[in-house]
Amino acid sequence: MTGTYAYYKQLFKDVPKPFAFVDLDMLDANIKAIAKEAGRKKVRVASKSVRCPEVLRRILAADDVYQGIMCYTASEAAFLVRQGFDDLLLGYPQWHAEALLEVFSLLREGKTITCMVDCMEHLDQIEGLAAEMQVVVPLCIDIDMSTDFPGLHFGVYRSPLTRWEQVRPLAERIAMAKWLRLAGIMGYEAQIAGVGDQVPGHAAWFFYR
Repeated sequence: MTGTYAYYKQLFKDVPKPFAFVDLDMLDANIKAIAKEAGRKKVRVASKSVRCPEVLRRILAADDVYQGIMCYTASEAAFLVRQGFDDLLLGYPQWHAEALLEVFSLLREGKTITCMVDCMEHLDQIEGLAAEMQVVVPLCIDIDMSTDFPGLHFGVYRSPLTRWEQVRPLAERIAMAKWLRLAGIMGYEAQIAGVGDQVPGHAAWFFYR
């Protein structure tokens, strides 16, 4: 049957490995299905999962519901800008000054790149470099969406920010800073997003301490 593992295994049995292949019909069907489910909401494409610039272009051009990219590192953001992309969100906090300065130089050129933060040390590092470059840096605060039960941590240890009392000082610090701007807050529910539906033989997945 077309689209099954057995079908592709037979189809490519004589092709030297490794190689890459994309079934464009199935990709387009997925693009349309996600756009339909999104309704009036915008969808940011994660480049961590889609590693091909041409596929990223195809997704973003397919429907207005797709807006921007959540990328992996500052260096990857710079690479994607050179590939013609814009409206980039760094999915994880970045620290290395050289990579951050490259991103900030792109901000000065008018590109839209938002950095992720989850502690005061990140703000200190970014604010100092932003002042050096004389550029306002948009920031997104990463909060932890895991749930703690007695003896069980349901989720991942993504961010140290788990309560509003921890988030508020960062938000206030950003609001008062000359070279920082709060662009958003992200809560990533990895305990849901990272688990497939109705996995055979597994009623539930848990992350234990």
